[in-house]
Amino acid sequence: MDFIKKNLYKLIAAVLVVVALCLLFAPCIGLEIKNTDKLVDTYSGFNAIFGYTSDKLEIEYFSFSFMNLLTVLIVIAGAVLAFIKLPYGNYISGGVLVLGAIFMFLMATFAVSPEVIGKVNDTVLQPCAIVNGILCILAGGLLIAEPFLPKLNK
Repeated sequence: MDFIKKNLYKLIAAVLVVVALCLLFAPCIGLEIKNTDKLVDTYSGFNAIFGYTSDKLEIEYFSFSFMNLLTVLIVIAGAVLAFIKLPYGNYISGGVLVLGAIFMFLMATFAVSPEVIGKVNDTVLQPCAIVNGILCILAGGLLIAEPFLPKLNK
């Protein structure tokens, strides 16, 4: 119980990060026809990271994206750094989470589409990816503000 009281804000930030990572299973990226606002289809965050090929049509919509993988790794590292005793550790982990949030907002830009798909379609960010970024910003802000928040270990 003492650990929970001592690290409550860090645990809340970690829960926010876990929720953000779970939301990567929801549609985060959409394909829309160029020069129109017609949405063709939506794909999960993990499809944008590891690639996606249609089984029926055998068309590759996304290839592996290192930058999207790096985004997830940065967010995980920010949550883990919160629990490591470092000088200015809250500020470092909060900054890393905010960086991960910025990268979450760029997920559609980092998605690697083959040239054929890229000529007719644009990748667009879906609301779920925006929620992911907001959750990471909240977690990072909570870690940065923790020294200024009331202590709960009394």
